[in-house]
Amino acid sequence: VQSAASSEYTEFRHLAMEGWTPEQDRSLIQLIDWLGQKAAAANSWNNDPQFADAKWEYLQQLNLNEALSADGCPGSNEVRKAFPLLTETVERLHARFLVLRRLNNWVREHVFQNSDIGTLRSVEFGRHISDTRALFFNDLKMERFN
Repeated sequence: VQSAASSEYTEFRHLAMEGWTPEQDRSLIQLIDWLGQKAAAANSWNNDPQFADAKWEYLQQLNLNEALSADGCPGSNEVRKAFPLLTETVERLHARFLVLRRLNNWVREHVFQNSDIGTLRSVEFGRHISDTRALFFNDLKMERFN
């Protein structure tokens, strides 16, 4: 991708990686979790553990561009009312979300499947994973860290 579509790659990298603060990441994670809760309520999943995979799948299919468009569900007006401090453009939010979703998937599939959370911090790699908990979706945090 980097060589085949270099200008697009550069633009995506700029949108998704540059200038993000921990506060902006926290706000985006809160937005993603809020959207997941709305989907759960609309589908009668609520916080029932048996529907954890359905909610996770919803997040895998979520198109933030569509959800935050003016005519999307829930739509930009409702999101801006619920998250007034989230001032990033939809394009930046969506790009960052794609990176965070990939990180969450990778950690869920490759780290947590093969790790004892109780001893994760005993090795350097585990400390790095543990230190990035703020970038995990709430369901992933609840699944493994609580």
